[in-house]
Amino acid sequence: MKEAAFLFLILFMDGTAALEGGNCDYTDDNHEDRIMSLPGWDQPLPSAWYSGYLDYDFQGQHVHTHYILVEAEEMAEDEELYSSSKPLIYWSNGGPGASSLFGLMTELGPLILSDDSLETDEYRRTGIPSLLYNPYSWTRLGSILIFDQPAPVGFSYCTNETSSD
Repeated sequence: MKEAAFLFLILFMDGTAALEGGNCDYTDDNHEDRIMSLPGWDQPLPSAWYSGYLDYDFQGQHVHTHYILVEAEEMAEDEELYSSSKPLIYWSNGGPGASSLFGLMTELGPLILSDDSLETDEYRRTGIPSLLYNPYSWTRLGSILIFDQPAPVGFSYCTNETSSD
C-alpha cells in the first residue's frame, strides 16, 4: 500500500497541469475546472472529471479548499437511469490530515493506482504509473464529490490575506 500512496503523489504532483476529462451528454467541456485527460491513462475518461478550488474567508484566513467531482458513468445496462439522475456521493477520508484523493485514487474512483500500476509496459516505457480501470467504482452508482479538508490537507491551502468582498 505504501507504493500506491507514492504513485498517487507522483501522479498528482507531476500531472496536475495536464489534467483534462472524458465525456458526458450534459457536461460543460469548456468549464475552467474540467479535466480532459490524466497522466497514465491514454483513453477518454470513463466520465467527466472536474478539479478546482472553493475560495472563502474563515477566521481571518483566505481558504482555498480543493475539490474533485467525478460524474457518474453511463453504463449500457442502465440505459433508463442516466447519469444526471444518479445521486451525488460525498466522500471524505478519515483524519484530519488524510487527503480524500487517496481514497478516490486507490479505492472507489473509476481510475485507480495500485502496485500493478508499476507492472505495465507503458510504465516501463515512460516512467509514469499506469491508471487502471476500476470495475467496482462508485461512479457506477452516482457522481463522487471529494474535498481535501481541512486546509492544508492535500492540495487545499490558506493565506493570511482575506478578500475584500
